[in-house]
Amino acid sequence: MAELARVRTSFVEKVSKDMIKQLLDDLLEDGVLNEGEKDSIIEENMTTKDKARALIDSVKKKGNVASRKMIAHLQTRDATLYATLDSIQVFQRSGALHTQTVPSISTPVPGSLRTWSDSTHLLMDQELFRVRRTFVEKVSKDMIKQLLDDLLQDGVLNEGEKDSIIETNLTTKDKARDLIDLVKRKGNVPSSKMIAHLKDRDNCLFSELGLKDQPKDVPSTKPIQTSGATGKEKPDNRDIYPVSEDSMRSRVALLITNIKFTDEKMNRNGAEKDEENMENLLKSLNYEVVKHSNLTGKEIDHSLVEFSKHPKLKQTDSVVVVIMSHGKLGAILGKDWKRLDENPDEFPINDIYKHLGSHNCPALLDKPKIIIIQACRGDGEGSVLVSDGPNTAEVCDEEENIEEDAVQCVNKEKDFIALLSCTPDTLSYRDTYSGSFLISYMFEECKKAAHQLHIEELFRKVMRRFELDFKIWNLRQMPTKERCTLTRNFFFFPPSSDEFHSFTSQSQTCSRD
Repeated sequence: MAELARVRTSFVEKVSKDMIKQLLDDLLEDGVLNEGEKDSIIEENMTTKDKARALIDSVKKKGNVASRKMIAHLQTRDATLYATLDSIQVFQRSGALHTQTVPSISTPVPGSLRTWSDSTHLLMDQELFRVRRTFVEKVSKDMIKQLLDDLLQDGVLNEGEKDSIIETNLTTKDKARDLIDLVKRKGNVPSSKMIAHLKDRDNCLFSELGLKDQPKDVPSTKPIQTSGATGKEKPDNRDIYPVSEDSMRSRVALLITNIKFTDEKMNRNGAEKDEENMENLLKSLNYEVVKHSNLTGKEIDHSLVEFSKHPKLKQTDSVVVVIMSHGKLGAILGKDWKRLDENPDEFPINDIYKHLGSHNCPALLDKPKIIIIQACRGDGEGSVLVSDGPNTAEVCDEEENIEEDAVQCVNKEKDFIALLSCTPDTLSYRDTYSGSFLISYMFEECKKAAHQLHIEELFRKVMRRFELDFKIWNLRQMPTKERCTLTRNFFFFPPSSDEFHSFTSQSQTCSRD
């Protein structure tokens, strides 16, 4: 729209940070912007002027209807700024601002609250979206605290989410925005619970928002449940970590694989397949994969620190961290490791739990943190096999494509579970062409049963594969689950079984030559 183009420079110079937030809320509620666009404008632009440029440019590109909506909201929100832009004749048509009546975009006009009698099929998360702006304007700080306590007790929010809303937002309005947006993203049932608590706590505000009790014929959208082979749904109770469609869309995983080393004798042949297998598996389970290869110890540490600040952690239901490299007792070796260095290139395994624990990463409090590490804890035995320790590799004549890995790590934080590739003081094995057996078996078992089984049972299935299928020469290997502190069952709840099988069957990365 021409008016926005003409006013752009003055708007960027004069608009305040608070006004940008209010306009973003208005345009989100109108359907002009979506959540991703709003977050992008806020998070990707450091200064107020940069945010203003991104906002006005984004709306302008959407055309006349969107532009007129922004003009109307600007006039309502800040008549002084609106008049200032008018007075310098950059926002004029024939001496007056061009504020034509704006057609509706399937959203009720602000202030005209729709009741259940108008649309009995409306879902409760849509009701929260409808009253969002008024709720933010009118709810008190004490009411927000009471609602947070109620929703925590219901299991709608966890401790980390509650603390994040309180601690990361300075103003009452920001806390209100964060609360209602988070509950809305969790779906119909959590939204219904928030509305019910709001009625119990403040019936005046409940009525002022135009909310009504949930009618019996309104469909309920429960947290995702998938049917297993028996056709029975998984129970929806507090013994299961909560998962919703929105939390699944926010899943994120960290994948670090050291393959090439400064000392070429330490190169981990076949580890490319492990990296490919694990990336495919994580993506099929709806995780965005943050991937790094060939890092030093300091770079591994930095990648974990950055991962602990990932913007999706606040909304995700879980994280997975996979690190594959050479190792020694208590440490992962970086790509520049040398045997006699005074300051060896290493990353302490315990720092994983420090970086992702509740103190440094409150966004992951009460959420499953799945750790998988493939690395030696020492030189071990089996001198005729290639080892994932720092020693020079030796190849076995009988099984020349088999290499050995071992792993050990310690976790002390709640809601962690670690899968180690072998028992202490023993070796694990890796095919130099198709990768480690641990990753191969995990890929295959998740393909078959991730839509049915919780994470501990999936790990047990992987362990059982080593008992039944690992028949290589006179070698033996048994993975272990280490210090599991999960207090509930965690289900990946991936896409439907047919869709999941279709995805994974396209890749044969776990096949053996």
